[in-house]
Amino acid sequence: MDGVSKTRFSILTGIVFSVLILGIGSFVPNASAGSGCFDVDSGEFLLFDGDGFCWDIDKEDGEVDDGTEDAFDGYMQLFVNEDFFSPSSTDGTLSGRTITIGPETLDGCFEVTRKIFVPDNDGFARWLEIIKNICEVGPANGFGDVNINLGGNLGSDSSTILQASSSGDLLVTAADDWFISDESRIFPGPDPGSCSFPGGAGAGSAGGVKVQSDGFDPTVTTVISDAIAPVQPTTAFYVNCDSVEWSFDTNIPAGERIIIMTFVVQSPGPRDKADVDAQGDVDVANDLRYLKGHALEGMSAAELRD
Repeated sequence: MDGVSKTRFSILTGIVFSVLILGIGSFVPNASAGSGCFDVDSGEFLLFDGDGFCWDIDKEDGEVDDGTEDAFDGYMQLFVNEDFFSPSSTDGTLSGRTITIGPETLDGCFEVTRKIFVPDNDGFARWLEIIKNICEVGPANGFGDVNINLGGNLGSDSSTILQASSSGDLLVTAADDWFISDESRIFPGPDPGSCSFPGGAGAGSAGGVKVQSDGFDPTVTTVISDAIAPVQPTTAFYVNCDSVEWSFDTNIPAGERIIIMTFVVQSPGPRDKADVDAQGDVDVANDLRYLKGHALEGMSAAELRD
């Protein structure tokens, strides 16, 4: 690899980022296997990261089913041109710390493989969405145009609140590089079940009064872009209070591929979100989007080159 910028931002075969950080409120895991994990079955791979957090990865589609202490209700689902990624021919495979699922051809022309890496020396999981155009460019595959949609359901359910966004407001839009959500225990405004947030689902205040977070489910910070990335998010929004989606529109010429990379981090620590910047969430998000630490560990030479 001859530099971070080539790995991150080549439009045609480079890596586009969407990073998710997750911090636990009442639960602080340790290195003992099994902490905070439940309902793990034969349809999942179970790995623990270097901080002792569990990752129950679905063998068929590569989403994280629950995470630690109900962090998710099925997250990191992938759609390509509205086709859901879930290969029917075989389950994924586990080699070392990397899970590989696919390839599967979606929308007739896009060969898709998911690779999920969970290090034992750091606290994150990393998704690579490797998408190749295997058709000649033409009307059959929309001349190489592709929409890549990621997201899923948060374990915080109807108590989901938005604590902050990179643009400084309490909304989630494609203009944001990151946004932080949490579970609330105190609602000074609307009924907790109403999910009535100013400006649309996902805002973290009610009537201008900060909503207290630190509920039992994790804090989730999602970093979906970088200001200099040539492929920027097209959409980003909450759906039905506890689901979030973000998407990218791009063009992949015949025979070329693009890689979307997502980091997910579960982290313990104080959860007083009255001062989000006092926490490590933003610092960790920025470190990962700039590929610091172990961010690229476990990637092949070809993946780094692309």
